[in-house]
Amino acid sequence: MSTSKKCINKGIDGLFLTKIYFLIFLLVNCKHPQTLNIIQMQAIIDLINDLQIYDAIDELDDLGIDSPEYQQLKEEYDNGAKSDFVVRFKKFVTNLDKEAVEEKEKEKPSINIKNTLHNEGNNNIIFQGVNDSTLDLSIGNSTDKKKKLVKILFMAANPKNTQSLNLNSEYRTLQQEMRQGSKRDNFEWLAPIFAATLTEMMRGLNQQPNIIHFSGHGLNKGLVLEDENAYAQVVSNEMLGLLFKDLKDVVKIIVLNCCYSTTQAEFLSKIGCYVLGYNTPVGDKVAQSFAKGFYMGLSDGKDFKNALNSGRVLAMGEQPKDTLPLSVWKDGLPLEL
Repeated sequence: MSTSKKCINKGIDGLFLTKIYFLIFLLVNCKHPQTLNIIQMQAIIDLINDLQIYDAIDELDDLGIDSPEYQQLKEEYDNGAKSDFVVRFKKFVTNLDKEAVEEKEKEKPSINIKNTLHNEGNNNIIFQGVNDSTLDLSIGNSTDKKKKLVKILFMAANPKNTQSLNLNSEYRTLQQEMRQGSKRDNFEWLAPIFAATLTEMMRGLNQQPNIIHFSGHGLNKGLVLEDENAYAQVVSNEMLGLLFKDLKDVVKIIVLNCCYSTTQAEFLSKIGCYVLGYNTPVGDKVAQSFAKGFYMGLSDGKDFKNALNSGRVLAMGEQPKDTLPLSVWKDGLPLEL
């Protein structure tokens, strides 16, 4: 064979090998959009376990997950997730790569992710009350980080025979505001309860929350929940007293973001916590603006009084034409604002 032919063959072989190497590089380094490796999966599961659902969704979106089942789960969460949502969402993530699940059981690696909750000393949070007494939200001295976090339970009810409210938007807004605060890692959002029934409220309270937020409709004689057919069911003040009795020294703040909730605020405050309510009808927008400012203040480490003022200022700034008929109660007595 002549020298020129040998050179041509070597050139062809070199080009062929270059293409092969390039294909191998793509196979090794490119991520399949519908699967996760063990590290990615564990990181997302950690977020789900900490109920940081929006962060988990952001991670999955960044990885290119776009299956119909995933889109359906996202839509459900935006429109009011069912009580078993967290379990189903976690199952979906683990099923993205079954081999990764088996590997996780063998290796169980330690993963550091950008939004993982972390310890900061005892994570003790002290709020100064409106009447200058001290509100202590410290949750023990256990080494378990979750027991040190201030647990927030969001409950909402909008029965189909009542005025429509934008409750899902309110929850998303409050959670997003708290995620931006400098002390956000001191708080843990429990799974929200939308379309709350009496049974679901009881289950939620059994989680021993430290801050309870109820959004919906209120009456002088009680709070309006939903029955099994999604119609209004009034939970009387007497029933509320029995429900909250075991939460004495556990719950520190209750926000009743609904009309005519002053009677319930007075009644529930007798267990020793601060309760915020409204003594007249209140507009949906101004109530949500107040709640946004109040939780923004808490997540930035403000004491109770200053967080309360943050909510009032934001309500006046965002809804200047609306009034805020807010009342605050402690130990069965109204507090001056």
